[in-house]
Amino acid sequence: MASGKWDGLAGWCLSEFAGVVGAPGGFGAWRGGEEVEPGVVQMPWFELSPQAAAFVDAAYDRGWVRQGVSWTAWSETARGRRLLQEPAALAGASEDEVAAVLTALVRGERFGDGTLLDGVRRGVLAAALRRIPELAAGRTTLVVERLDGGPRLVVERADRLAAWYFGRDAASVGAFAFDDYAGTGDPDRIVDDDITAINRTMRARSPHAVWAEFAEARDPLPWLRALPRDLSLFDIDAESWASAWADRVAAPVDALMGPRRNLAVVTKVLHAKRPRLYPVLDSLVVQLVGGSGRPPRELLDHVRRVGRMNEPTLRLVGRQLRAGEPSRRRTRVRILDGILWTAHPGTSLGYEPGMWERRVAPSPAGS
Repeated sequence: MASGKWDGLAGWCLSEFAGVVGAPGGFGAWRGGEEVEPGVVQMPWFELSPQAAAFVDAAYDRGWVRQGVSWTAWSETARGRRLLQEPAALAGASEDEVAAVLTALVRGERFGDGTLLDGVRRGVLAAALRRIPELAAGRTTLVVERLDGGPRLVVERADRLAAWYFGRDAASVGAFAFDDYAGTGDPDRIVDDDITAINRTMRARSPHAVWAEFAEARDPLPWLRALPRDLSLFDIDAESWASAWADRVAAPVDALMGPRRNLAVVTKVLHAKRPRLYPVLDSLVVQLVGGSGRPPRELLDHVRRVGRMNEPTLRLVGRQLRAGEPSRRRTRVRILDGILWTAHPGTSLGYEPGMWERRVAPSPAGS
């Protein structure tokens, strides 16, 4: 099941670990150092407490330990040394800098036992966690660490792209908007109306005939029925994904893929069935997240992590969209794929000057 620890913005802010990182005595203990036989001393090591180990897992899962940060080189810069030594310096740190601090400490622990404990004793970890909620306020930047390891994608003022797409595209507004249809039909069957919906306003060109084997099934589809209707992709933590959900979430995609049923049209249909769980993974979105050629399970896991990393932005955009159209509610997975689709230079939408900005560059912390 999805982890009960994830609580939206509080989860993104790592709020449940404030007590852990503020108490050196509860963070772990040194082990070893004893003479195991005459003249032979066991090498000491630092053993994280269960709470500290959970903090490390959460820092990875929620995007605070970042693959694009050259943390060893950054730690030797003047700014890096100051942030890693002086808690007060984190009061004005950027999101990239906080991520660099957490990346350096968490990954540094693997190469030098006690690195994290030093961060706790200096108050650096506690200061980093105090800074994160301040960064969440008004966050409109969308950051995508690419699955292929390429330069990350930074979409500034993602709220403007969302307002443009969800306020103008036929898939989101108008009499036959796909977003209005999603979540309204039979949750455990695929019917002709689903195919009509993706063809009408979602730019699909999928013949009804290629869906006949599913649309004509008399019983509910077992791999859909196995998924709770309210399951949200972004509320599943890494441990729960690996142990309970990865196979079950990927199963409908694998079952539906076939001749003339590619990933784009399959995920459009599945979004209609489970709008909180399945993003629309058309070729433009897949390219932007660096997932071309990757299996669906790996793609879904990566989008899950991207969503958790951008929790404040997605929630803020959702509130803004609801304020403009209270009768329409769009899920976070839909908001994410809508922003990414709009940000791609190959989209068919036009733009007004100044309406959006896209910056693709390595993290400043990695420079």
